[in-house]
Amino acid sequence: MHLDLPTPRCRTILLILAVVAPGGPAQVSWEQVIPAGMAPRRNHAVAYDSVRDRLVVFGGRVEYSRQEVDETWEWDGVEWSERTPLARPGERHAAAMTFDEARGVAVLFGGFSAGALGDTWEWDGTNWTERFPEHSPDAGAWFSMAYDTRRRRAVLFDGRALWAWDGTDWQPLPTAESPPGRSHPRIAYDDQRDRLVLFGGQDSLGTRNDTWEWDGSTWGERIPATVAAGSTSSSRSISALPAYDPASI
Repeated sequence: MHLDLPTPRCRTILLILAVVAPGGPAQVSWEQVIPAGMAPRRNHAVAYDSVRDRLVVFGGRVEYSRQEVDETWEWDGVEWSERTPLARPGERHAAAMTFDEARGVAVLFGGFSAGALGDTWEWDGTNWTERFPEHSPDAGAWFSMAYDTRRRRAVLFDGRALWAWDGTDWQPLPTAESPPGRSHPRIAYDDQRDRLVLFGGQDSLGTRNDTWEWDGSTWGERIPATVAAGSTSSSRSISALPAYDPASI
């Protein structure tokens, strides 16, 4: 998953603060935080380390030069800190990344740098370690990853098919039906309902705003009444970043 900072030239981070009113829905406000440290960038991979309570950022393109980087940064809620392990993935943008809660590592796959990449790496908070699985998704960029807490595995959607990573090997997850092919897909895992949720992306016809769910064996399209086809919902779908909110259950 990548994250574009809305105002990169100001080096700002926007944090959502949810205040739950008794008997009512969460009221959301924005607070602007202006820390020093990481240079403005885009198309970087992001994952939340729930064990160490850190946001992990890898790679991307530095805003001013468009140069791809191989930097690892962590956000602890107060400041950015660059981590400088000797071994690390090469420079890239548009890689997919999620955090494996059971194994305590961030899992990174693919991206783009002069060509599509298909390598698998893990970050344990101190070191990057490259993995060499027997099977693997095709090299590519703009994929999306989420962590399936029930089955204790990272799941990657490459725009056509699902793959599962168990810490040793990638395995395809077969299904009779799949969502229409796309680039820039976005997925998140709904722990309460045990569903992988897919939203949006882009295909040859333009930007998509469709919603699909994977129940562990079958894909099914969902057509929510509150998301109608049109410029508002569809224009956001390439950059949308879904995440599961357990507090709203």
